Amino acid sequence: MPEYVSIRDDVVKKLEVNLPEIRERFGIETLGLFGSVSRGEDTAESDIDILYRFKPGIKTYHAMLDLADYLEELFGR
Repeated sequence: MPEYVSIRDDVVKKLEVNLPEIRERFGIETLGLFGSVSRGEDTAESDIDILYRFKPGIKTYHAMLDLADYLEELFGR
């Protein structure tokens, strides 16, 4: 069975490339990666932990659900 390689670099690159769209589309002010993926200690079963803050005035409930769907599609998890 092949050895698992951390997805950290791929996740960071996808976030950097898509950050302008994420900010505009979902009203995100700041976005960060934390947890095992951010440390490069992830496994094939690891989730991707993302912290975000909405811009003031954004109705967060629907924006949060839409962002979650977008990120799940972006990362395939």
